[in-house]
Amino acid sequence: MTPPREIFDGLVRGIAEERWGELPDLYAEDAVVEQPFAPNTPRLEGRETLRKHFAAAAGRVRLRTHNIVVHTTADPEVIIAEFDYDGLALNTGRSFRVSNISGPMGRCVWWESSPPRRRLS
Repeated sequence: MTPPREIFDGLVRGIAEERWGELPDLYAEDAVVEQPFAPNTPRLEGRETLRKHFAAAAGRVRLRTHNIVVHTTADPEVIIAEFDYDGLALNTGRSFRVSNISGPMGRCVWWESSPPRRRLS
């Protein structure tokens, strides 16, 4: 089994490098991603839903990761990660920052984004 830190690093790197098609395979079949600030997709359930979501992101957003803190647990197959994305909406040119928490990771099974804390520009 792939170590959870490798999976997390692959997700962060894949998003930053806009490798949208590869990302769903890093998630568990029954993964849940919560985006309470996103009016059209506040909760994404399952790998195939994530595949469609990531395909729709292609060419629409650019994200860079900052402030990564990874917490280990007593279970070596589980980590919890906190981090921020600085983003750019390519259709509007607007910048934003989103805070995230992710875990537990074996394959990514849960990911939550909080509302943007502030607009960068």
